[in-house]
Amino acid sequence: MINICMRNDEQVANDWLKQNGIAIKHMDKMDLCLQQAQIVATNLLKHHAEWLNSDERNLLSTYTKTVQIRARHNKACRAMAYKVLNLGKRTNRKLFRQHTQISHCDNKGQKHEVEYNG
Repeated sequence: MINICMRNDEQVANDWLKQNGIAIKHMDKMDLCLQQAQIVATNLLKHHAEWLNSDERNLLSTYTKTVQIRARHNKACRAMAYKVLNLGKRTNRKLFRQHTQISHCDNKGQKHEVEYNG
């Protein structure tokens, strides 16, 4: 019974890792910083690509391709990972700012939308 539960849990975890762009066979050999950046890059490209300019999209797609090749896990890749993590923070701030502007109500209680141009 425990083995069945463990297999089910393992399958759920493997599916989540795959959805976030992490290869399961390389997970134990990959630096945590690289894994975090891989998750951020995958989610930004999937869910928030409209918030990114072409250079940022290029950085994310280059990073996801580079990190999948084990031989390229070096300091250059680590520096790129920090760029990806910083881009993720910056995009998250933009999304939060837009969300607070949209959900802000005026005196009449009506919501008014504001488009972010920044």
